[in-house]
Parts: sequence; structure tokens; C-alpha cells
Amino acid sequence: MKINGVTLTGGSSGTSGSSGTSGSSGTSGSSGTSGSSGTSGSSGTSGVAGGVRYNFTATTTDTDPGNGLVSYNNATIASVTFLYIDNVDQLGNTQTAWFNTWDDSTTTATRGVVTLYSRDTGTVVNQFQVTSTVTVASGYYKIPVSYISGTLPTNNAALAIDFSRTGNSGSSGTSGSSGTSGSSGINAFPVVSYTATSVTLGTADASDYLRMNNASAITASIPPQSSVTWANDTEIIIEQAGAGKVTLSGGSGVTLNYSSLSAQTRTQYSVIGLKRVSQNVWTIFGDLTT
Repeated sequence: MKINGVTLTGGSSGTSGSSGTSGSSGTSGSSGTSGSSGTSGSSGTSGVAGGVRYNFTATTTDTDPGNGLVSYNNATIASVTFLYIDNVDQLGNTQTAWFNTWDDSTTTATRGVVTLYSRDTGTVVNQFQVTSTVTVASGYYKIPVSYISGTLPTNNAALAIDFSRTGNSGSSGTSGSSGTSGSSGINAFPVVSYTATSVTLGTADASDYLRMNNASAITASIPPQSSVTWANDTEIIIEQAGAGKVTLSGGSGVTLNYSSLSAQTRTQYSVIGLKRVSQNVWTIFGDLTT
């Protein structure tokens, strides 16, 4: 460019100005709507039934039912008194240590409850009480039981077995207080007095204490069984209450056994006894004349 014949050239560019400050942020937009729920997943496989696996065999004989098998001793389930269980279950596990605990409870009448139930689609639920000590046989166990409930499984039914142990018997309680004393019994030998010098004994004198009191000698006669119905083991006690000695005399067929010289009291206040040991046989004992 020329001005007044002078050629002008362009000036150099100035330096760039500094950047302006950032503007403030805009407000957030509203949230979108929720998506629809997904479809439900497929059901998982059914779990395995609990309990120890055994199959049932309808054999009722007292013998090893075979590996993984259990049997009853009666085809009528309410009459079953023994279970026969093989030592080994369906999975090949030995269960003898478990069976050994089935009679450990000190509640001896009911040691526990065995439950056998279907482990497939069956409806079997059998329950028995263990009533006594289990028996270890060759390859199997004999479990004494009493029936509680259930119907007989079919042969080869797939079962599972559970056992619920009864708790031990509790300790004995403290003794109760003593009861009141009973009334006194009657006198076993009531006292009866005789003053005659001749006395014939009878059943009214049985179990009596006879005081024979006379200054003269007294004879006490024992009639035979044919005359007096003496009871077995009849016993009579006689005291010489006076000065007259008492002599015992047996009637016809009566035997008097004594260890001294005579069946006679020794002195005043001597006491002797008569014991019927068999028919027409009496033993005389006590303070006799020697």
C-alpha cells in the first residue's frame, strides 16, 4: 500500500489475549425409567433325602439281610420285635459305631426311636422304639424294638434311617419323710390263769400264756388231733405260778419230745413252751426238771 508515494508494510501481530474463565455447569437431566424385570430362572434339582440309606428286604429270618439292606422279623408290621440291619449301608459305609450307640441311654425301657422313611417318591414312614440292648451278629445287628406307627414297606423299597436317642434317666430324688408310726399290735400271748390241778389243753389255749397256780402238782394234758383240731405251728407258753409243779402229758397217740429227764417245770416261776411240729408231735422246751 502506498500513501503519498510511500509504500507501507503491515505491522507484526500482537500477542494472544489470556483465555476467559469457564462457564458454570448446566443442571443434570432427569433419570430414565426402570427397565422391565427379567424372566425367572429354572428350578434347581431336588436335594438328597437325609438319613442313612438302606433298602428294605421282605425276608423275615434272623440272618444277615445283605449289604445295604434292612429287614423286619415279622411280615405284620405291628408284630415286629426285631430289626435286622446290615453293617454296611447303600453307600458302602460301615455303620456299626452308630448302631452301638442305640442302646446307650440309661432309660432302659425306651432307649430311643428308629425312623425308616422313603428316600424317593414313596410314602413309607415307620417308627419303632428301641427297647433293650442291641445284639452284634455276624455281619449285621439285631435291634430289639416295639412298633409305634407306619405301614410295611414293599420289597426293595429305598429307605433312609434316622435314630433319636432317649435322654438318660435322672438322678433319684431325695427320700421322703418317714410316715407316722403304726398302732401297736395286739399281745401275741395274752395271759390266761388256771388254778385246777388237772387241765386239758385246747385250741382256745393256742398262742396264750398260761399261768398255772396251785400249791399241789398240776397235770396239763395235750389231746390228739382226732380230739382237737390243732392248727399247724400251734404254740403255747406255760408258767408254774404256784408251788405245784406242772407236768405235761400227751393223750393217745401224742408224742412229746424234750431234752431233759421229764416234761415238768423245774420250780416256781419256771416257764416252758409247747410247739406243735407235726400232727400229734410236740416239742417241749424251757425251764424243765433235769
